[in-house]
Amino acid sequence: MRSDKKAPLFVLSNSPVEFVLVGPRGRHRGILLRSHNAGLDLVGAAADPFKNEPGPIFQRAALGILALGEAEVLAVRSHSFKNQTPLSEDTRASGYAFLWKGLANARQVGEIEAELSKRVSDLHQGILAADIDELEWHVAPIVTLCAHAMQKRRRLRIVSVLFLGLALLGYLVALWKFLL
Repeated sequence: MRSDKKAPLFVLSNSPVEFVLVGPRGRHRGILLRSHNAGLDLVGAAADPFKNEPGPIFQRAALGILALGEAEVLAVRSHSFKNQTPLSEDTRASGYAFLWKGLANARQVGEIEAELSKRVSDLHQGILAADIDELEWHVAPIVTLCAHAMQKRRRLRIVSVLFLGLALLGYLVALWKFLL
């Protein structure tokens, strides 16, 4: 007999970062943990987190420094683990995906992915135990890395725009002197 029980959905109300944690939920994948401010676009991206992966990270980084637009949806995967839970008879290897809205370079994304993989067992146990305090404790370092990456990228954008402005001003002054 198959079990259709699903893991409960947990919502954290004090996250500075919009995020969702996707993993095995009954016989399918689903959102297991999310921030209170996770928008519908982020929830929609969770359905297939790696479907529309952007191009090479260096292209995004070069363009992203100068783009003053909004944060993008980023995703990382955990390592795989055996899905042996009382909530599902499905014992295939599974893993979690962590999606968030933010800005990050390749190194920062790698750090966030490593932190997720380091904490995946504890997150899994917290979900099985329905322990929101344990989930909050283990997702907090991941969220902190996301928040710090966003702050660093925003500062880099500001410095880049200022540098470009100064370079343009220098060019215009040189051009003006040349024309006189």
